[in-house]
Amino acid sequence: MRPIPLLTLFIALGMAAVGCDASHGGKSEKSPLIIFRNADGRTLTAEDLKGVVGTFRYEIVGDTNVPSEARSPHQQARQAGGQGDYKKALNLLERASALAPQWPYPVYDAAYTHLLMKDFDEARGLP
Repeated sequence: MRPIPLLTLFIALGMAAVGCDASHGGKSEKSPLIIFRNADGRTLTAEDLKGVVGTFRYEIVGDTNVPSEARSPHQQARQAGGQGDYKKALNLLERASALAPQWPYPVYDAAYTHLLMKDFDEARGLP
C-alpha cells in the first residue's frame, strides 16, 4: 500500500484521541492534545506537528502468533487494494481479521481502504 501523508495520519490520530480539560482550583486549563507517547514517556503533541509536511512509512507491531491461514488473505487483500479492487480487499481483510482477531494489521488496512474510498464514517466505525 502507498504511504500515508504524514499530516493526514496525525490528523486522523488526533481525531481518534480525546482532548481533555483539567480543572485546577476552579479554573479550566486546556491540556495539549497528545498524539503519541512512547514507553519512555516521550510525547508528541498536535502543537509539535504544526507545519510538518511529508510522508513516512511505519509498521504496526503485533503480528506474533498469527496463523498462516490469516496471513494469506491479508496479503491477497493488500494486493487487491494496491490494484484498486477495494471491495475484494475488504472481503479478504474481514476474513483475515476473523481468523486472527487480535492481529491489528487487517483492521488497520480495512480502515485505510475505507479512507481511500473516501468512506470516512465506515473507516471510523471499524473496531
